[in-house]
Amino acid sequence: RGCNAVELCTETSTRLILVAATPSGGEVQQRDLLAPGIMALEPAHSWDWSGFADRGDGLLSYEVCIGTSPYGCQLLDFLPVGEQTAWAASATGGLTFQCGATYHLAVRATNCAGLQHVVASAGAKYCCEAPSGGRVELIGAAGGGRVFASRLEGRTLAWSGFREACSGVNEYEVSLLASTGEALWSAVVGGGNTSHALPQSVDALVAHGREYWLVVAATSGAGLSGNASLALTIDQSAPVVGSVLDGAR
Repeated sequence: RGCNAVELCTETSTRLILVAATPSGGEVQQRDLLAPGIMALEPAHSWDWSGFADRGDGLLSYEVCIGTSPYGCQLLDFLPVGEQTAWAASATGGLTFQCGATYHLAVRATNCAGLQHVVASAGAKYCCEAPSGGRVELIGAAGGGRVFASRLEGRTLAWSGFREACSGVNEYEVSLLASTGEALWSAVVGGGNTSHALPQSVDALVAHGREYWLVVAATSGAGLSGNASLALTIDQSAPVVGSVLDGAR
């Protein structure tokens, strides 16, 4: 209340909210996952959050940080983002994600009394390397580095040795290529397989004396592919009958 010299007075009041509790709840999710726990190899990575509650005026401000532990900020220290509930990190912003590392986004909510509550996302791996080390074999075919076969129906293409320690091998694609690189046939099989029987239809795609490639491409959970191949020559000619000499002159 305030009065002047002639005792004319005015009164004002202020609403006071006593906040004794920190914000609560909250869930943080990463939106650019290729598979559970695997980050996409994109120039930007995005998260959003929801479910934070406050007993005061309900208005919360947020900060975010990125770390290799749930509440660590090893890559990016806490950065104010206002009242928004989504945020994207870009490599062009100076952030460098390390291959094979696991990252979390921590969100810190602050209410009008300055009380805070932090929630972190589940970890997601940043995988940068394609599967490697694979070897391909055509079961029952003759030859070493280049194999020979008269027909392909019923033969089994087998592979081994593909390695990808970060996200694992998600699937394989088996292909028959012409010497020009043109794909003549292909099939996709699950990551738990190590062989595939060639169908009858492939024999109609090959010709005697021609060279081909049998290729197995292994694709990781991060969507990166590495392949191994085997050179193949189709030989449908019968042996030439020769003559036998007894050695007499």
